[in-house]
Amino acid sequence: MSEAPADAPNPARGEFLVTLEGHDYVLRADYDAIAAIDEQLGSIVDVTRRLSSDGSISLREISVVLCEAMKAQGRKTGYAPARQYTARRVGEMVYNTGLHSVLMPVAKFLVAAPTEPAPQD
Repeated sequence: MSEAPADAPNPARGEFLVTLEGHDYVLRADYDAIAAIDEQLGSIVDVTRRLSSDGSISLREISVVLCEAMKAQGRKTGYAPARQYTARRVGEMVYNTGLHSVLMPVAKFLVAAPTEPAPQD
């Protein structure tokens, strides 16, 4: 996977930086990302509640959240290779990097993300 250009994230907009395999990626929430996370995991709200209450989140859930958030940043910046990101490849990157390194950015992203997708203008 080629490295995405890492614009400075804006935490006030729910954007956070994650480092995978030595490369920085901005996590961003948009309608498509939230809808895709909901579709693949059942509910972003349930994943967030579980992570907040007992700290449990699976590698698959982390991979889906990161993949969709990275794709959203690609849509924002026009970075075409982001469309090719897959949860499986992102999961491999998470595994290679170490779960401990990605848990905080994922938790921050989930807490800051809108709980229900709103249609874009």
